[in-house]
Amino acid sequence: RVACTLAPQTLLDETCAEKWSAHSDATSYQSFNAGPTCNLPVIVANCSLSDVPMLKLMKWGLIPSYSKTGKMENSTFNARSETVTCKSMFKRLVNRRRCVAVVDGYYEWQNNGMCKQPYFVSSHNSNVLYMAGLFDCWENKLEGNQTFSFTVLTMDSGEDLSWLHHRKPVILDSEAKLRSWLAPESEFDFNTFMLSLGEDAKPLRITKVSALVNSVKNNSPNCKKPLAEVQKEGISKFLVPRSSLPTPTQKTVQTKQTTKVKKELTTNQPTLSAFWKQ
Repeated sequence: RVACTLAPQTLLDETCAEKWSAHSDATSYQSFNAGPTCNLPVIVANCSLSDVPMLKLMKWGLIPSYSKTGKMENSTFNARSETVTCKSMFKRLVNRRRCVAVVDGYYEWQNNGMCKQPYFVSSHNSNVLYMAGLFDCWENKLEGNQTFSFTVLTMDSGEDLSWLHHRKPVILDSEAKLRSWLAPESEFDFNTFMLSLGEDAKPLRITKVSALVNSVKNNSPNCKKPLAEVQKEGISKFLVPRSSLPTPTQKTVQTKQTTKVKKELTTNQPTLSAFWKQ
């Protein structure tokens, strides 16, 4: 699960992308709690779609071009980097169809035995987190439309994140790594690239968040807010500010007014004998 809330223009300002795809609805992706099959912005470059870095919305969960159904039939929202050059679904894409998923950060759950505690993982010094991915295009020949989809590469989490989960996305935490992943086919070597990931790795910000994110139906800023902040806001809703409580003087005035109204109502009510005389 990921959060992707930055506005279209903000993504252009904060990433290396020079434009949005003309065919992208750049307003339909923003979410605090997006899961597989959602549309998310990715950057492509030096490929059939664009020579320059370009933002395009794609469905999260790879649908291979040879699919007979046009649906994600397997768990193809992630692909293990260790085997991606061996599996037929992915190896044909490594050289020609690389992309970068652009998000605020991703959610991960720590297994504590009885329950799972969610955390939000984001960049320590940027509003954007870049994740290496592969994309493909499925064409519906009957209707004449295309579906672009992508998968996110994963790798061993290493010592820094092993306490949280044994896997993590392949994160591009520098401009050099970003441009290397989007380089032309003639300049790219997958094994060399993977070896370079450990160089000058940047620390990640890891935030404990609330169980709201457990359900994809919940989509609010509270999903990625720190747990303590959400709990504080929740408690404050049940506490009445002292300033809003009536003072003893106000209580006395209210009591006198209520008594007066009741007395007037009783005095003005017609009696049964009055009805009989009519």
